[in-house]
Amino acid sequence: MTILIIKYKRLLKTIFFIIFYSLIPMVALIFYMSLGQREMSMQTAKSETSHIVKHIKLTEEEFMSKTELFLFVLSKLDILKDNNQQEKCSEFLSKLLEQLEFYSNIAVSDLQGNIYCSAIPLENPVNVSDRKYFINVISNRRFSLGDYQIGRIVKKPVWVAGHPILTDDGVLQGVVGVSIDLKWLNKLLSDQPLPPQSILKVFDGHGVILVSYPNSSEVGQKKNLDREIAYVLQNKKSPFELKGSDGKLRVYTYSKFDPTSTNEEKYVIIGLDKSFIERPADETFKKSLVLALIIVLAVFVIVFINWQLFIYPQSKT
Repeated sequence: MTILIIKYKRLLKTIFFIIFYSLIPMVALIFYMSLGQREMSMQTAKSETSHIVKHIKLTEEEFMSKTELFLFVLSKLDILKDNNQQEKCSEFLSKLLEQLEFYSNIAVSDLQGNIYCSAIPLENPVNVSDRKYFINVISNRRFSLGDYQIGRIVKKPVWVAGHPILTDDGVLQGVVGVSIDLKWLNKLLSDQPLPPQSILKVFDGHGVILVSYPNSSEVGQKKNLDREIAYVLQNKKSPFELKGSDGKLRVYTYSKFDPTSTNEEKYVIIGLDKSFIERPADETFKKSLVLALIIVLAVFVIVFINWQLFIYPQSKT
């Protein structure tokens, strides 16, 4: 019986050594697989984010194309060309505006920038000759977008698009413009299936925020010194990882809008919380590690029970 006990003790030691030394490569394998899953999750997130960025970019460009077409049609109407019919013109635009939730106002100005027709009634004479959209239209004689501004008529944040009004002989006669409601644009472009702690921003080449999710209060603020925006304005590669202005590490993807439709640099950027992306891989790693430890513990328990029930009692006889 003593020989049996000695052999069993040797067997125990062998089992313990096997378990101990097999545990190390097992944990290493689990860790390696976790890294692979984490990398796969990261690539999937980057791919999905790129698709969302492209969708937002196409949505914005499609909206601007429709706005350009809308202004082109308006520019051909005689009622807008005749500044002697200001009352009828304003009444017409007012009724038209009621059907268009995405515009805050529609207005027509002469070559000096004086508004003579407006869907929103004028409280005082308004001149827009210093507005960028007006300057661009007069200079280029084509559809143009201005910068972010507080509308002088609507008194709220807008993005104004303008189109030249030409006579039948092709002579520049005036400018028709629409004020794009940034709150509506913010809702349109930020209505995306984004995970928690994500951010979405659309901003111009000066770093002025035009769309911001989830913090819409940033709209109109100049954030060119924010780390993620400064990174984009330096024409860095996309995607990239960076601690944002709020100190949270995110994976960012951005794209530049088509300059032919905006005349100005505009960007869209989405940042996903890196910890959220890696969470499934981390949870899988923890579960696998716990399972491995349970298996090891089960082996130890089986060996211990076998010792207590069979070997140890016989050693006393």
